[in-house]
Amino acid sequence: VMDAPPTLAPAIIGPINIPQDSSPDRDSEDKDVIGSGEDGICICICAVCSDEASGKHYGVLTCHGCKSFFCRSVRAAKSYECRANGNCPIDRKARNGCRACRFKRCLDVGMDTDAIQPDRDRTGKRSAHGAPSLQQLLSGFNGVPVKRENKEDSFLDEPRFKKAKETESPAAPFQPVSIGDHNVLITLKQ
Repeated sequence: VMDAPPTLAPAIIGPINIPQDSSPDRDSEDKDVIGSGEDGICICICAVCSDEASGKHYGVLTCHGCKSFFCRSVRAAKSYECRANGNCPIDRKARNGCRACRFKRCLDVGMDTDAIQPDRDRTGKRSAHGAPSLQQLLSGFNGVPVKRENKEDSFLDEPRFKKAKETESPAAPFQPVSIGDHNVLITLKQ
């Protein structure tokens, strides 16, 4: 007879109480925490523009905007030039004013250019060697050119309209023809 495993009492975890009247101390070690919200959760700020941070990106707590700006700048190897004295204000409202100073600030706060991964080929992007065009698919049907008369013929873009295999028997069992297939046959007949 085996003894039952010991049971653990559930732990009661409450919200973290951070004094609401504490003023932000920008000279402390944790410069990215400025206070807490009503629910006791710490609010972190972007080290670049002082907007609300969305997380740690490229080694630094930043907002989504500064993360994206830094990533685009590094991937495209952008070289910006300040039109002023090289010390433009970079805050939530003016962060888009000077790209040179914003990028400099990104580097000054420690954003790591080596942490950016190379751009990947996304599913939505197609190369020149992608799927064949409708004209290429239907060009093998006895050399008859295909004319698309209206946008409702978008079903023609489907890959099911390919040249019939030469090995198929002409006596294959009859299959009903859909309206879309019927329209294709009429177009090919013309």
